[in-house]
Amino acid sequence: MLDSKSDKSDRGSDNENQESNEERIRRERERRRLERITKKTESTKINKPENKIQGMMSRNELTALELHQMYKTDKKKWLDSYRGFPLSISLQSIMASLIVFPFLLGFLIFPFKDIKLWKTIALCIVTSLISYYYCIKLIKDLKGYMIDAKMTGKDLNKTGTIESKPANAEAMGIITCIIFLMNSIIMVSLLDFDKDKLLLFMTGLLCISLMVILGFIDDVVALKWKYKLIFPLIASFALILVYDGKTSVIMPIPTRFIFGEVLELGIFYKIYFVMLTIFCTNSINIHAGVNGLESSQSIVICVFTIVHNIIEISRKETQSIYENHIFSLILMIPFLFTSLALLKYNNFPSKIFVGDTYTSFAGIVFAVCGILGHFSKTLLLFFIPQIINFLLSLPQLFKFIHCPRHRMPKFNKKTYKMECVDNHFTLINATLRVFGPMNEEQVNISQTLFQIACCLFAFFIRYGLAQFFF
Repeated sequence: MLDSKSDKSDRGSDNENQESNEERIRRERERRRLERITKKTESTKINKPENKIQGMMSRNELTALELHQMYKTDKKKWLDSYRGFPLSISLQSIMASLIVFPFLLGFLIFPFKDIKLWKTIALCIVTSLISYYYCIKLIKDLKGYMIDAKMTGKDLNKTGTIESKPANAEAMGIITCIIFLMNSIIMVSLLDFDKDKLLLFMTGLLCISLMVILGFIDDVVALKWKYKLIFPLIASFALILVYDGKTSVIMPIPTRFIFGEVLELGIFYKIYFVMLTIFCTNSINIHAGVNGLESSQSIVICVFTIVHNIIEISRKETQSIYENHIFSLILMIPFLFTSLALLKYNNFPSKIFVGDTYTSFAGIVFAVCGILGHFSKTLLLFFIPQIINFLLSLPQLFKFIHCPRHRMPKFNKKTYKMECVDNHFTLINATLRVFGPMNEEQVNISQTLFQIACCLFAFFIRYGLAQFFF
């Protein structure tokens, strides 16, 4: 009996302990819940006025606030640096207008009966949108790894000392390149290519991969210029081997009494391909130096190339022209979306640097599309700003005048404006000499608008003047 009483008392005490433990857990949960509610209320009280103030700020004021947070830039001085620039327009609005146009044009002029064409374009757009999403996600997630690996650079065109400036991840164009190549491989597996087109496509991807490797090596070890000429030379040989088009050119009407209507160039036409490949892969690289310029000029060229492809597809003069421009579109559309993702982080004020990886990649993509798509002469017209910059750079490229590694304009720490450097022969410096000092954001916008104007002029030559001379 005594044992049974003691057992009952033990069970009673166990029940009481269990109830007290449950009570403590319940009270602890309630306390945490109240803490979360309190913190949420306090953060709402703090953030609401701040968000309201930021919503009332102009675009320039938001940029000034961002620069102040990153580089301790004086907000008033930065806002003063906008004075004197004739246009109040953002790069984002320029890009938004550009991107809408080719797809709207394609919707209006593509024949609705061509189901295969619509399926190809729709598939290309869907995979490109997915690539855009993952490109943004990976850049955001992996830029910290690049910083940890010491693949970083400091922005020279910002306020503060080198030591005080935050380190930006370098060579982030590699993510864009990898996503683009993966997208292209998926497109190959989903689309019905015949053996000849498959050979062209895979050769193009091989050349692109080779130049991506060159660009990344250059970002890591800073290659000499001679190596930047050798790699494109090798890539161009692969393109020439699979090129199945003509090697003749139609001569302008005023010169036909000398050369005839068609001039066969033979090996010289293929030498032109070699020179075009070398030019494209290096021209974007030397026309750089301000936040966002590398990616923005590439996007503009890409958009106008897409428009040219759409026009030629809709005209459908021959089956081969039709197929060649579809081939170009399959490469250009994913290039556009992956470059837009890169620009999101590379736009002023830049959070990352694209590196030589991206500039080499962009150039070879254009070269592949122009050569294998059989519109290399039209493509060259879209590179008018790069040609001007190359011609201005010749004295320094050939060492007649000392050529520093970075030929950027001078950053004035008092006015926050970029100023011309007399012995830096570039298009950017020429622009600053003619129009006067601008802040870095204005420099990029002015160069992007000039690129658009030159591409429009190229269309005028291609579809306007050409009919009077050919």
